[in-house]
Amino acid sequence: MNQVKEAGGTVFSEPREHGPGMYGASFADLDGHRWNVLYMEMRLISTE
Repeated sequence: MNQVKEAGGTVFSEPREHGPGMYGASFADLDGHRWNVLYMEMRLISTE
């Protein structure tokens, strides 16, 4: 998210943990398009 800010984008949801092994953040680019970035550590996600 530091690179987003340095490039002039707007971070509207700072990186945070959404559950065990799930992380996300959101930002808007210079054209105003909104992006969601998600990461899931599959070995930590319950399948039951």
